[in-house]
Amino acid sequence: MSLKETTHKFAHSSMYDALLAYIVSLLLLPRLVMKTDRLVIRRFCMDDAAVCFAFMSDEQGMYLDGCKPFHEMDDEYWERMKLFEQREGQYVIVLQSTNEVVGTINVFADDSRVVDSKEIGYAISPKHQRNGYAFEAISAILNLLQKDLLIDMVVAGVLPENIPSINLLEKLGFSREGMRQKALWHEGLDKPVDLM
Repeated sequence: MSLKETTHKFAHSSMYDALLAYIVSLLLLPRLVMKTDRLVIRRFCMDDAAVCFAFMSDEQGMYLDGCKPFHEMDDEYWERMKLFEQREGQYVIVLQSTNEVVGTINVFADDSRVVDSKEIGYAISPKHQRNGYAFEAISAILNLLQKDLLIDMVVAGVLPENIPSINLLEKLGFSREGMRQKALWHEGLDKPVDLM
């Protein structure tokens, strides 16, 4: 086989693999259930809404996520939970040992890139922080996205003052691209903020 024929065959094989990975991601991500050593990552459902209030009402955590905290499970809270339920990439992080929801992780399309890319976001309940759950969950999601689904790039936006999250992302292999100016409408501050 000539070099031209080999290159042509490889190009079609890579294109086929990428197309297959894309189709699998469309089918898999909305139905994802994934286990790690200590965690289960599964799609959010309305049964999780009451438990999520623990971190959706945390002042500091919600500020760092760009949201305003909820002070009660009012109509606005339940509307947000309905939105979570409708999002195909909205997952909860559950402890295998107790079946307790300890956080959320979401995966959504990043249409600002010319390559197939996803953006992730995450939150861990204050009482469960500093146990490595975010690292474990994000590692599993990254492995799925990059190795199994062949996603070219995974990004995460973070407020510049969220040093623990910046450190976590760097530990996971993320690198700083710079500052995205006015990239997020911060509900708690009621103004646009920059993200790293």
